[in-house]
Amino acid sequence: MLIKKGKLKMTDNIKNKRLSIDHIKFGKTDAFNELIEFGTDYFIDSFVENERYCKNEFLNGNKFLIIGKKGTGKTAFLRYLECQLDIPENIVIPIRFKSDFDEIDKEFFTSVVDEKQSIPDKDIESYDTKGIITQKSYVLMWKSFLIYSIVSHIHQGEYDVFESDEKYKLMISLLKELYGGDWNKKIILPKLKKGNIEISTKFASTLNAELKLEMEYEKNTKKANYAKIAKKIYNLFTVLKFVSTPVYILVDELELSVRNKEMNQKDIALVRDLILAIDEINRLCHQKAYNIHIIASVRSEVVTSVVSAGFEVNKCIEDYGVTINWFQKGGNYLENPLLKIVERKIHASEKANGLSISKDIWNSYFESTIHNTEVRKYLLNNTWYRPRDIIRLLLLLQLESVNKYCFDQESFDRAQQEYSNRMWMEFSEELRLEYTPEDLSAIKTFFTKIPIPFTYNSLSERAKQLGDIIPNVKCFFEKVTIAEFIQKMFEIGIIGNTGERMVFSFLGDQDISVLDPMVIHNPLRNFFAVQHS
Repeated sequence: MLIKKGKLKMTDNIKNKRLSIDHIKFGKTDAFNELIEFGTDYFIDSFVENERYCKNEFLNGNKFLIIGKKGTGKTAFLRYLECQLDIPENIVIPIRFKSDFDEIDKEFFTSVVDEKQSIPDKDIESYDTKGIITQKSYVLMWKSFLIYSIVSHIHQGEYDVFESDEKYKLMISLLKELYGGDWNKKIILPKLKKGNIEISTKFASTLNAELKLEMEYEKNTKKANYAKIAKKIYNLFTVLKFVSTPVYILVDELELSVRNKEMNQKDIALVRDLILAIDEINRLCHQKAYNIHIIASVRSEVVTSVVSAGFEVNKCIEDYGVTINWFQKGGNYLENPLLKIVERKIHASEKANGLSISKDIWNSYFESTIHNTEVRKYLLNNTWYRPRDIIRLLLLLQLESVNKYCFDQESFDRAQQEYSNRMWMEFSEELRLEYTPEDLSAIKTFFTKIPIPFTYNSLSERAKQLGDIIPNVKCFFEKVTIAEFIQKMFEIGIIGNTGERMVFSFLGDQDISVLDPMVIHNPLRNFFAVQHS
């Protein structure tokens, strides 16, 4: 349930009709937490629509996948849509894949699908997954879950989504057998054993012989085949009569586990089939004129992993996905939408505190230059062009600006080290899947106090020198070549080329030149205490 109003504390320290820095609400690095803590009014007032969002395309069903790297605002956009759609006339169903679907559920999910009786190969082929014919398909389970999510919300209120005919009533009865009759209880998976589910005697007595045969119902054990029931539920869903109430399912946090490679591979299969299930249900709803829309946010690296693993979901990703990035190619950097986020956050705080909106927040709340660089350019140069970076930096600046009315160079200098530390922690999390803790320690040691700019040859020499005295560095570069190391550090955004034109992955560049001078990106230089040549 969304919070309709969020109250921000009034300040008694108003100077020249400005807020003191510590009374500005810059939000949270996680949009979900921001909405919960500060409320809908502040969230909407401070939200900036990236021109790539194409909001109306998502609302009318022409698009349903929001794709972007970590921290680019995918969750914020979903929460913004949730705020826009959360009116009595709509059913809005938020689902958080990472939070709602924990590791225990994933293990059970996998064990169910791995059962020999679960889903016939012919059903796998129908989802265009010929490249992974040895994989079991989770599509049918996801479709059942999404239909259950819709029905459970229908029963929690007085909504007219489908006509209550015999087909609808049968579908409801089947869903109750799978998930239980408590529509208020959040259930991800039905109670299964070896691909079967126990059918209640009361419900079994209402079934005709044809349906029992279709479900492979065994009278002695009172069990029926789960896959057959799930398929029947979906077939019934395809022939319902839509009435009026619009339904929006918002699926967030489609990410991959970084705990280990086994969990990562399981998540790839789960996410792949969830995307396929969403695609099929959306297409069906469009064909049947059901006013039902499923919208999902997906990490860019998830899409890359799924596609590179041979899972053919690229067609629906290309046709129905929108990729978000905030880097502005060409034009005036002063118009970068990331800077608009800073403006909107301050304006929303001023409004909440009863102050007039500042015409120029940069002149009112920031020193004009930081280390001889125009302050807005300095802010952008210390990010990976993601909203999360901007918010994280502003929150740390705020901690160093208590009782101040302007962000000055001292605030930036004092916040820079902690910002650098936190950014390395974030990158370390992303690198955990590919590298061991010993490897990450070696990378940290390798970059610490490195002279910049550096070259391929200087990196090779540094690896040899450090390897002679530090075992984990030697071990790391015995299994990873310098060229491979450079490419990985470039892909993740840690290093890039310097010179007349900066070359970094987050600036939209596809490749690094190993023959040209390279540097560590600005925000990480404090963490590694780099040495300037």
